[in-house]
Parts: sequence; structure tokens; C-alpha cells
Amino acid sequence: MKPFPSLSFFRLGVLCALCGSISASAATPLPNAKLSGASEVTSGTFTIKSGASFIIEGGGVISGMQPLDAALTSLSGVSNAANKLPYFTSPDTFGTVSFSPYSQTLLPLTTSSAWRTAIFPAAPATGDLAYYNGSAWVSLPRGSTGQVLTASATTVAFANAPLTGASTTSSYILAVADSTLPNSFALGSLGTGLLMNTTTTGTPSVAAAGTDYVAPGAAITSGLTQSSGKLLGRASASSGPIEELSPSAGLDLIGSTRGSILYRGASGWVALAPGSIGYVLTSGGAGADPTYTASSGGGGSATLTTLTWASSLAISFSNSDQTVTLTGNTTFTTSNLSAAAPVLLRIVCDSTGRTLTFPSGWTWVGGSAPSAIAASKIGLLSLVSYSTTDTSVVAAYAVQP
Repeated sequence: MKPFPSLSFFRLGVLCALCGSISASAATPLPNAKLSGASEVTSGTFTIKSGASFIIEGGGVISGMQPLDAALTSLSGVSNAANKLPYFTSPDTFGTVSFSPYSQTLLPLTTSSAWRTAIFPAAPATGDLAYYNGSAWVSLPRGSTGQVLTASATTVAFANAPLTGASTTSSYILAVADSTLPNSFALGSLGTGLLMNTTTTGTPSVAAAGTDYVAPGAAITSGLTQSSGKLLGRASASSGPIEELSPSAGLDLIGSTRGSILYRGASGWVALAPGSIGYVLTSGGAGADPTYTASSGGGGSATLTTLTWASSLAISFSNSDQTVTLTGNTTFTTSNLSAAAPVLLRIVCDSTGRTLTFPSGWTWVGGSAPSAIAASKIGLLSLVSYSTTDTSVVAAYAVQP
């Protein structure tokens, strides 16, 4: 049998079930060493058979053999099993912990790239995270800008940040679930509609039509109030909030020039600017706009019109007040006859008496047609036409005594 290496001794030890031979010499004696049931041996070589007890008394250690130790004693008493790993549970005390096959694949790896490949089978992108899903470590792709990491009982994920703490000075924004919007603005968790900011809490919610705002086509039953006799519009320059307007202010949106007249044009209501003094409002009939035109009778102008004498003198029925000084005999004619057009003509005779001739179709009232006027006298001729011919004219004449 193979000899054991030279030995020195500890105070007391028991080696059981040793096989082999131990050699001793004067330099390394075996004091008080004996086999069970054998006499004491101090030198030479002896054999320890399987199952024999070997007792050594004395000091020192046995060269080449492990001395007795509490930690090793604890380790020798640990029950071993597959996929178990011993570890210290307290000083000099060992226990075991499960050593999973997945951990066994990671432990031999010696580089960071090898660990990364083992944990992430697919190459991770910058910003990806790792988490344990209950059976293995897996990669969690990074979220979009503004998203936060959320966790449930079984998984983690990136999600949009809760819409809390909104500005209390905001009014309304339109919330539409739209996958093309950035994740930080995609309000898919809210119903489609007008997004209302509750100023007391700063938490957005979908506004209710008819309660928080006027629904299209429902202004009458919206619950909003309006002053009596007012219109809704905006008279102020540029765009801005709706204003309450008086009916007059509402008409001023069409035209505000004094003397204007409102009429319906081809595409909407229009303000007709005032005409010149003495002009009359004239209808253009169906399909045409009204206009102001110079008077062709019907009272004519309030301005006195002075006629220049001529032997044949036309009386225009477009001027109601006229005067003429006769410097010779005169034959009167007419122009611009129209229905219900009155004319008052003052006739002043010079220092010589003059003859007067009038259209034969006139009808005279209060007397016959005068044929002459005396020198330096004044006559007053009153005329009214009732159509566009001389036969419609009614005449009256009076002269200074």
C-alpha cells in the first residue's frame, strides 16, 4: 500500500475507515499512537485497514491532512441534492439554496457581452430595460417620450403619464383618440369630444354638451342665458368672444351711414347709401336693386328754378317751384310730364304788357286761360300733371290787381 506522508500530531483525533500505511522515524516519531486492539507503536511503518480505528495522542497536526474544523463539520452534515448550492447561513453553519438551470448557464459566463446575450436573445436597443417575468429575464423596449414605467402584479410596461395637474388657467382643447399623435398627447382613454379642464382639481375630462358648452343646433335648449331684446354677434373689430348686440347694432353690421336704407340684394341684405338732395328712391322692379335718381316730377325739387325767357318757353315738371321774367310775348310748352307732378310758376312782366299762349289741351279751373299780362304785373300759374300728356294737365291762374 502507498505510504502516507510524514505526520505530526494534534492532541486527539480519530480517523475512521482509513486505508493505507503510515511510516514513522526518529525524526517524526509517532508517540502514543496505536491501532484499536493493538499495542502502542512509536516508529516504523504500520498498516491501517478499512474499518479500523486509529488513535493519536499528542500535539501538532498531521502533515498533509485536514485538521478538525467546525465549518467543515457543518458542511459534511448538509444534505446534498441536484441543483442545490451550499452557502453560509451563519458563522460555521451551512445551508443550501436552489441553483436553477438558468443560473447555471449564467455563472460560467465571464464577459458582459456574454451575459447580455444570455439575458437578451434579441439585441437590445439603447434605453431598453430588463425584468424577470416569472420564468426568465426578458427585455422591455424603451417607451416613447413622456411615458412612465408602470407595474402590475405580473408585469411592467411603459404607459402614458396620467393626465393630472393640468394648468388651472386652461379652458378647452379638443380630445380625439388618434394613434398618429405622440403618445404624450394621445388621449385615447377619454371619449371623443371637447376636453374640459376642471379648474378646481386640474384634471381634464370630456365636457357635456348642453351643460358645459352649447351643442351645435341646440342654442335654444342649451341652458345659457341671454338678455331680452338682444342679438348674439360681434361688433368689435377682429375676432373675439361673442357679444350681445341691440337690434340697431346688429343692423349696423350691414351699414351704419345715416340715411341709409336696407334692401335685399341678389345674395344678401345691403345698405343703400343716401342719394343726392332732391333725388327720389326708384324701384328697378323685380330682379333689380333700388336706386336714387333725379326727380322727374312728383313735387320736384324744393329749390326755386329761374327760367330764362324765350319766345317759346318750356315748363319742366321735374321742378316744382319756378319763376320767369317776361321781356317779350311768350308761348308756353311742357317737358318731363309725369303723374301727380305739381308746378307753381311765378310770371313777372316787364314794363311792357305781353301776350301769353298756353297748350290747348290743358284744363282750366276757376276761369279761362289768360291771353295777356299787363305791364309790371305778377301772375301765378298753378299746374298739376296726371300723366305724361298735356291733356292731363289741370291749370289755374291768378294775377296781381
